[in-house]
Amino acid sequence: MVGKTHALGGSAFALGGYLLLKQTGVIDMNLDAAAQVLIILPYSIWAAKVPDLDQDNLDVALENPINLAIQEFFNLIGAGHRSFKSHVYPAIIMSILTIFGILGINLFHAKHNLSINLYCMITLGVSMGLISHALLDMCTKSGLKNKGKRYAFVPKLDTFKTGSIYEKHIRLGLYFLNVILFIFLFF
Repeated sequence: MVGKTHALGGSAFALGGYLLLKQTGVIDMNLDAAAQVLIILPYSIWAAKVPDLDQDNLDVALENPINLAIQEFFNLIGAGHRSFKSHVYPAIIMSILTIFGILGINLFHAKHNLSINLYCMITLGVSMGLISHALLDMCTKSGLKNKGKRYAFVPKLDTFKTGSIYEKHIRLGLYFLNVILFIFLFF
């Protein structure tokens, strides 16, 4: 998938994840929903593009120093494009950090202070962005790769390649999903 599709996927996953946690009462922060979403969304959109730093695209890496450091780290550990090292493992780590943060608040009845709220919102945004990236890449012909094996939801046909009309339809669906989630969130 291309960056635009990943950005919409990260946004949709973040909004959906936030709504799910809010509706089930898992998170009940003392901040306005709009403020929470304004914190979560930039992190999810940014994180939805992070796994593609496993490519040697210096233009994207130079957008900010964090991207450059991540790209250098991916190069250091030998994360090939669409590998588990760049796509799956970071999503698992961030999801665990998010769960620990949210459960820590609920299990230990920690007071909702701004720093705990920010931690939970940032890790939620980052984990949703990373998860969406991995799942969207699994919806392409190339899928994800681990130890020479391909993991994908679709067959290895040109119909499902990056940049195809198929991806444009997915992007359009994600756009409408974002609109619906925004409406559901604020109305």
